[in-house]
Amino acid sequence: MSYGLVAIVIVLLGTGLVAAAIGWPRDRTAWGLVAGLGLFVGMVACAVLAGLLMPDRTDRLPLRVPIAAALIALAAWGLAWSRRASARPVPAPARSRGARIAWWAAWILAVLHLWPLAREIWLRPAFPWDAWATWLIKPKAWFLSGRFEPYVAPADWLAGEGTRTMVGWNYPELSAWLQLLLAQARGAWEEPLLLLPWFALLVALLVGVYALARRLEIAPAVAAVAAYALASMPLLDSHVALAGYLDLWVATAVVFALGAWLCWLREPRSRGLLVLAIGLALCLPLLKREGLVWLALLAGLMAYARCSPRLRRGMLLAGGVLAAALVLAVLLAGDAINGWLAGTALIPNPGQTEGPILAWRPEGLAIVVASFGADNWHLLMLALVLIVACRWWRLREDPRARLVGLFLATGWVFLLFLFCLTPASSWAQSETAAHRLVMHLVPATVLWLALLFGDSPNPSRTAGESGGVR
Repeated sequence: MSYGLVAIVIVLLGTGLVAAAIGWPRDRTAWGLVAGLGLFVGMVACAVLAGLLMPDRTDRLPLRVPIAAALIALAAWGLAWSRRASARPVPAPARSRGARIAWWAAWILAVLHLWPLAREIWLRPAFPWDAWATWLIKPKAWFLSGRFEPYVAPADWLAGEGTRTMVGWNYPELSAWLQLLLAQARGAWEEPLLLLPWFALLVALLVGVYALARRLEIAPAVAAVAAYALASMPLLDSHVALAGYLDLWVATAVVFALGAWLCWLREPRSRGLLVLAIGLALCLPLLKREGLVWLALLAGLMAYARCSPRLRRGMLLAGGVLAAALVLAVLLAGDAINGWLAGTALIPNPGQTEGPILAWRPEGLAIVVASFGADNWHLLMLALVLIVACRWWRLREDPRARLVGLFLATGWVFLLFLFCLTPASSWAQSETAAHRLVMHLVPATVLWLALLFGDSPNPSRTAGESGGVR
């Protein structure tokens, strides 16, 4: 099966799964959700199918996966069609001339950002950075050898227990499975074609964030500006132009899972949105190991939102006390804690860590300074401070904005703990390395800022339909 046919199957599978979850699309917002989220879901789902159906001879992969994906896509679109009677179009809001001009201007600027990124991928093979040295090795070795062979730890390889090893031998292989599928469909290792999914990912991110914002009753112009804001992020664009790394995938999964869950809070009868949110969250550890942290935070947020107000206050208090106690323990009893960690299996190779495992490292605060002083995120962090200061009252009115704010706050607590208390503080000296983790929260931050400009929700409806979230 050719590369083009596999790409079509990917699109049909992803859009079908999203349409089956949210119902047959009846308006432009619903079609935007199907297109944006569906493109991402399709690539992830086909990669999972490739891993599940992986034959010993990799040249059989383009036959197995597209057939299975096409059957699932047919069933998903059939389910969506059977639910078309229950779908109700959302009336388009009236827009002023200025709002229409802002909408068109934002999308034109976003497209102007997309064009050079597409040319960069098409004209250049993989750039020799970490993506080239880590993430592309496995699929290229499998393709050139024609056989799928698992990678093992270097010690096991030296002992003769495996045929292949590398530094990142235990990294998740989801992207490798997708690239192997595309390479086998093409019949050649052509890196520009194998890196096009990163460009498709950016398109999916922009369309998906816009559609999620519209589904959350954010004005079209504000939602379009949010999409342009993402397209204008320098480091985000770099991860597309120098494709191959997985942080942009994690960031997309985080904002899509969070946005689908917020839509379910608004429409609790649309249980497919909850299923979609959970499925997107569960794919996070399959993309990168850091995804396990964001999965845990998302799961905790979803559980927190379903608790009673009294229990939520207790959870916030307990979380704050626990975090403060952990920091004080590291500052006051760091030697004892490090000695205990070194004697347990919690730290696999403590001898490779320079200095103590847990200790206060003020150089880790450089990540905060760089977020405001460097151009990685354009003017996002400065805009964040100004918008929150000017729209603080929105947090009192909109429980969804408070929930997203809580998620972002806990995410930053994790990053500060990682950079200021662990040897990962050395990453803070490299803006591109440290900000790969910051990138995971950037699309969710943009969606949060858009929520702060949204219309005030109906208090009675919000309280009744979201299970008491206030």
